[in-house]
Amino acid sequence: MLLKSSSPAEVNYTLAGGTMAQSRQLNGSNIGTCQLANGKRCDESSLLNGMCPAG
Repeated sequence: MLLKSSSPAEVNYTLAGGTMAQSRQLNGSNIGTCQLANGKRCDESSLLNGMCPAG
């Protein structure tokens, strides 16, 4: 169940069968990613553009 306060990214991740996660980049920055049930991680834009199939 999604709450009204859910972010658009969180809604998309949930609809894809995943959960929100943080991934550390090589430069030390963190980005929000979707942790899919199959273990794959995708960023929001890849998921929205269909470049990361839902798991």
